[in-house]
Order: sequence, then structure tokens, then C-alpha cells
Amino acid sequence: MLNLIKNEYSKLFHKKSTYFFLAAIVLFIIGISVFTKFSCNNNDDIYYSSIDQELQYATSETDEYRDDAYIEELKLAKSLDYTMQDIYDNSRWESNALSDYYSYLSSINSFDKDGSSDLVNSNEDREHYQKLCDTIVSSLKDNDWKSYIQLTADSINNDGHTKDGAKLLKDTYENYLKNDIDPDSNAQKYSLISNFSQYDTSYSDLLSTKESGASYDETEFNTTESNYLIAKYQLENNTDSVIYKNPDPQMSSYEPYIYTGNAFLSLKRCINATIIIALILIILAGTTVSSEFSNGTIKFLLITPVKRYKIFWSKFITFLTYGFVLTLLSYVLSVLLTIIVFGTGELSTPLLIVKNGSIIASSGLLHILSNFFMTFGAIMITAIIAFMLSALFRNSAIAIAIPIMIYLGSDMAVSIAQMLSLDFVRYTIFANMSFSNIVENSFTFFGMTPIFSVSVIAIHIFLFLFIAHDAFTRRNV
Repeated sequence: MLNLIKNEYSKLFHKKSTYFFLAAIVLFIIGISVFTKFSCNNNDDIYYSSIDQELQYATSETDEYRDDAYIEELKLAKSLDYTMQDIYDNSRWESNALSDYYSYLSSINSFDKDGSSDLVNSNEDREHYQKLCDTIVSSLKDNDWKSYIQLTADSINNDGHTKDGAKLLKDTYENYLKNDIDPDSNAQKYSLISNFSQYDTSYSDLLSTKESGASYDETEFNTTESNYLIAKYQLENNTDSVIYKNPDPQMSSYEPYIYTGNAFLSLKRCINATIIIALILIILAGTTVSSEFSNGTIKFLLITPVKRYKIFWSKFITFLTYGFVLTLLSYVLSVLLTIIVFGTGELSTPLLIVKNGSIIASSGLLHILSNFFMTFGAIMITAIIAFMLSALFRNSAIAIAIPIMIYLGSDMAVSIAQMLSLDFVRYTIFANMSFSNIVENSFTFFGMTPIFSVSVIAIHIFLFLFIAHDAFTRRNV
């Protein structure tokens, strides 16, 4: 058997197409890494209107829609020679300062118009907000980020924050001051601090509602809790790069996991290289038997004392192990190129899972590796179909074309079947080819389980191999 497998590998590496596909995988992964590097560092294509255009639009609004605080924010930005991009660039402390300036001005305007407000209900409060505005203006004009950070740290209290959240925010801001860390030198973390403040406030409100026994939206609570715990983990562990399950249920089917680091975003995109592996294995499996019969080379194998079933299994094991090695090499190559392009700083990126109100952290690299091989699972099922068709027909085109259509179109076909309520489709291999669905326990048809899906896959693979084996051993030369 071992000699037969060696012979199959020898024939495989005598083909020029083998080296062409290997080169395609390498070039694809290199292209993904380089593209991600440049796309993450280039935001120049985003269009923003000018300050003057925005001012003209804002001042032309009627009193009902006019936002005087926003107009003052624009005027301040213009006096400092800022652009609209500077205003909306959340990775800069100046943008956050302008946002706070707008918020405090809105509170003052509310007080001036109504005489009272939920936020400002006394002259003392009005003076307090005016002082905050003046401090922000001064810090922006003098480019004094420390004054603004100190102002932000001093304004944090437990109102609107959990006790731990308020302490974490305050400690983080004060850490910037203590260590003389310019917020723009670690823009991602500074942006995370701002986001955490919002998550903390929302989570605190929903938690109070839940504990009081009042009605609340459970989906909203779970989403907010996940965002809060993940941001808290990042701040406590001083890490910018994490992978976590998308807490938004409406978007999780399209984007199951969020990647905050550029290196791991590149690794995630490299998984698409498996489509080339799929083509290689489908072509290999679809020609390995049929071409032997159509070219007449099967006679040279059959005149040897080797049993037919050994020839059959040697061919099967060859493309199975070849596909496994290709997938593993693609992963290793993706990691190496990511290190070359992005460095080693993100290699320790964790995968974060929120469970029962706490964070479970595991290896991000193992998560990517599992994604490579979950994709490989669907490829192997398709390749086995191609192998079966290759044993049934002399025409290799049939054995290649049909599996490719299955691989590319099965998801769409299953979705259409689900919309048409064709429940019987759940029992087909096409509805069970996604190994990620099995791991995540997320299926197209209601009531499907991992055990059910694995059982359907096992039955189909047994049938495919039984049919292929029977056809090969009975086939006339």
C-alpha cells in the first residue's frame, strides 16, 4: 500500500499543474497580506465635506432642526484649521475633545432655552459646563492633551458607570498622564477607552433595570454585556488586538467573529486561499480514476499482483493526505507572512468568548487554525464526491464540474430551500457541509444539532465511498 501511495505522489508531482496551483496559493497569501497592510494604513479615499460646506448647511437649517452647539463646534474646528476628517477621526484626542465640547455646549443651550434641564438645573451647573468648554478650547488651542486628559479623568464618577467601570476608566486616563503617553501614540487604545465609557454606561443602566425586576430587552442586554466585558478585558490586559464573537445577533450570521488587530484580519482573509486548495483536490480526485481508464494506464496497475481495492484506497489516501498537508502549509505560510508584514506583536492575540457574564480567553492562532481545517472539511466532502464520480464515469469533466458547482453553490441552494420550507433538504449532505455551523451549533434549519449533522455527513461519506469502491472494483478495463 505504501509503495502505491508513493507512486501516486510521484505521478502528482510530475504534473506541471501541481506546481502552478502551489504557486497560486503562495501568491494569493502574499497578496492578501500586502493588501491588508496597505488598506489598513490608507484612509485617504474617504470623502469629507469641507468645514465651510458643513457650516453653510448647518446654518441654513430652520429653527426646528438647527443645532447651535454643532455650529459652534464647527467654528472652533475652523479656527484651529481642522478638517471634517479631523472632527470624525475617533483615533485622535482632538476629535474626542471636540465631541465633548459639543456635548457640554448642548447642555448649556438646553439650560438657556428651557431654564432647566435634566443635565443642567442650576446656574452653578451652567458655570460648571462653561468651565469645561473653556478648558477644552484652551487645551485645543495650546495643543495640550494633558489638560484635556486630566479634565476627562476628573469628570469620571460613578454616575452612569459601574463602580468598577468608573475606577478602570479613571485609572486608565491617569496612566496616560503618569507615563506621559500621548493619546495619539496609542490611538486604538484611546479609542477603546472612549468606547468603553459608552458600553459601561449602557450596561450599568440595563443591569439596574434587570436587577429591579422591570422588563428589558434580553438581546440588547446580552449584546451590551458582551461589548462591556470585552472592552474591559482589553483595558485590564493592555491589549489592542483581540478576536471575539460578534455580539450583534443581526450581523453575526454575516460576520461571526470580529478581528480588532490588522495581523489577524490578514490571517482571517488568508483562509480564502482554501478555495484554491478546493480546486486542486477536486481536479485531483476527479481525474485520479477516470483518467487512468480513459488513458489506458490502469492496465499497468492491474497486471501487477496488487489487489484492486488497494489501488482504490491508495488513490483516496493520496488526495486526502495531500489536501491536509496543503491546508497545514497554507496556515504556516499565512502566519509567517503575517509576521514578516505586521511583526510579532499580535501573535498572542486571544480569542474571547463571553459565557455566563465572564470572559473565557483562548489562543487566537488556534482559532485561525481551526477555521482553516473547518473549511478543509467542506473541501474534503466535495472532493469525495468528485472521487466517486471519477470512479463512475470515464469523462473527467463531469467529475470536476459537478463538485465545483456543489462547492460554490451549496450554501445558496440550501438558503433557497430553507426559504421555500423544503425541510427534507436537512437530510442531504449540502445542508451539513459547514463544519463551522457544527462547532457553533448554528444551522439553517430549525432543530438541527451537531450530532445530527455529523451523522448525516458520516452516512453520506460511507455511501459515496461504497459506491466509488464498488464501481472501481467491478469496472471493466
